[in-house]
Amino acid sequence: MSAEENEQYRLKVTIDVDGQIARVFLSGRVDEDSDLSSLLDIQQSEIIFDFNDLVGMNSCGIREWIRFMNKIPDAKIISYTNCPVQIIEQINMIMDFRREGTSITSFYAPYYCEECDKEDAELLTIDDVKNIAEPPVRKCKECGSEMEFDYPPQQYFRFLNKA
Repeated sequence: MSAEENEQYRLKVTIDVDGQIARVFLSGRVDEDSDLSSLLDIQQSEIIFDFNDLVGMNSCGIREWIRFMNKIPDAKIISYTNCPVQIIEQINMIMDFRREGTSITSFYAPYYCEECDKEDAELLTIDDVKNIAEPPVRKCKECGSEMEFDYPPQQYFRFLNKA
């Protein structure tokens, strides 16, 4: 990767504060060069991590994320929103990716349109998933056909049974 590309994907953090809630917007990639330590200075009692613009997290980034999460004081209320498929996969595989009590308010789920031969990630909320064996029905934005869920549902939605 060129220096220009590396800079383009460098982790950027923006924090919006509203009273006792800090919303942390992550963009770019979490990797071995990401420094999350400044986020430990957040004084608010609730922290919402918004992953919408995160483009990736390599294995070193996952390690750094877990170390960071373990340093957040237990008294903080933590939630994740706009979790991409990769983040949900990490939550399902790695026990410490989210600490106990962390809630997930919204996440992307993988769908596939057979008619258009296109993959799409659809934003869902916890309330959209009534049964982990039956993913919510989604229509293709291009052709209107019902899309297939592109992952074994019980495996993908496993994180809903954890807290």
